[in-house]
Amino acid sequence: MTISGLAGASGTPLPGAATVTVSAGFEVTPPTATCTAGSASVAPEAGSARIVARDVAAGTTATVTVTCTHGSSSATADAEFTARPAPQSGNCSSSLGTLASGTVTVAGSWIAGCESAHLGSPQAPHWAWSFTFAVAGAATVDVDVVSSEDPYLTVTADADGSIAGQDDDSGDDGRDARLRGLQLTRVSYTVEVTAAGPRTEGAFTLTLNVTGPRRRPR
Repeated sequence: MTISGLAGASGTPLPGAATVTVSAGFEVTPPTATCTAGSASVAPEAGSARIVARDVAAGTTATVTVTCTHGSSSATADAEFTARPAPQSGNCSSSLGTLASGTVTVAGSWIAGCESAHLGSPQAPHWAWSFTFAVAGAATVDVDVVSSEDPYLTVTADADGSIAGQDDDSGDDGRDARLRGLQLTRVSYTVEVTAAGPRTEGAFTLTLNVTGPRRRPR
């Protein structure tokens, strides 16, 4: 009787939620064994695979103990399930203020509940974080997003929602996002940094390089 592959897992509650369901997979041999996990649930998958899930309070960690039995044989395995703090309800954006010439670099993350306005569907949402900004005058703006995940980048004008630029894989590694030479005027914009895969959480770094204001031709 063996239990293999059970490891710690984590999740982020929806904005304002008190708990989140955290789950992890494992395998048991023989596949006909019966598995329980106290207050957690264990669901069978194909063959010897199982899924254990438990609701965890935001900002806490719970130890999940899986016990599997078959006849007179038994085995146990433990894993730590962690729930990150829940984001404030409706808080899925940050303001960068008015940008003059120069470079601005900020760190961000994708958290559950902050849905993209440009990718995904209600059944398979893509998590996103937005940054609002304005430029001090007509300017050229370059935008880069770097992440260990696969980022997607959209810049829109706040006045009418028109898209100033979108990119998925133009970065140096073929996965990061990059926009070059955006010609922006003195209005406000939103940069949405999105995880290209559905329900993907992770961290990213956003860099905006502003050159301007542009000189008017004589």
